[in-house]
Amino acid sequence: MNVRVWRGGSSEVIEVPIAALAGFRVEWRSGGRHEPFTYPRLSAIMSCESIPEEARKTFGHSCQHGPPPHRIRVLVEVAGKPRSRTVSRVKRLAREAECLAKTLRA
Repeated sequence: MNVRVWRGGSSEVIEVPIAALAGFRVEWRSGGRHEPFTYPRLSAIMSCESIPEEARKTFGHSCQHGPPPHRIRVLVEVAGKPRSRTVSRVKRLAREAECLAKTLRA
């Protein structure tokens, strides 16, 4: 099962297996620039080695600060209208996604 993810400062969206993600949580600010979001977003940690080869130069992670692998935080695409994403709904999604990812990794 794949999910769509992106980095806060990048418009590039990629698909990765949900099993490649961990540490799901609610985010209110972007990671790099710390700019506030207008609604809560779901984020997770993944290895930069999970970035598909064709997206490695455009995804928003360069590996310039040392050899891979690096753990990077990404935003996870959530279905539905942005305004319907309440904090409690995104927290519930984070719990469910974490359980699913753990099950798929087992």
